[in-house]
Amino acid sequence: MAEDLGWLDTNLFVHARTRDEHSAACRKLLARLEVGDAQGRIDPVVVHELTYALTQKFPVSKQEAADYAKMVLSWDSIEAAGGKEPLIAALGTWVAQNVAFADALLAARALQDGTCVCSVNTRDSERAGPGAKRPR
Repeated sequence: MAEDLGWLDTNLFVHARTRDEHSAACRKLLARLEVGDAQGRIDPVVVHELTYALTQKFPVSKQEAADYAKMVLSWDSIEAAGGKEPLIAALGTWVAQNVAFADALLAARALQDGTCVCSVNTRDSERAGPGAKRPR
């Protein structure tokens, strides 16, 4: 039976890409997750923080950061709060439409739910996906 690691923090994914005192342990942990010897949960906040950390603190492109997050989300041992589909869609929109990750995620969730995104900044919401509206 796979060990349940609970909620996974962003630093596990960041340190796995570095060379520091934590990187070997983090790479080993991610390898266990990849093969299913361990399982864990990811909150959308962690995906957002990972996209920020990789693109702002390291020389990683948005595409590389999105590909890394999508790889982790593809593992069967990973559960995502709110589902993996909106996160994966948001990562694609974040790269393709050059919008903030939060806007991309809200648009993906709205599309999934058949609703819209309410924002005073409808320009970004419309770039992220259909169905933006302003509050009245």
